[in-house]
Amino acid sequence: MAAGLTHRPVADTLADTLAWDIARGGPTAGSEWLAEAEEARLLHALA
Repeated sequence: MAAGLTHRPVADTLADTLAWDIARGGPTAGSEWLAEAEEARLLHALA
């Protein structure tokens, strides 16, 4: 931080990562995804 390092907002990082993933054709077939119930549990825990 003393040398001028700044933190990037998480929302910007996520938006750029999503744009990159879409530009490259999205996730490959067979990618691991969270089950819907697990995603809901994690989103609830983050809220």
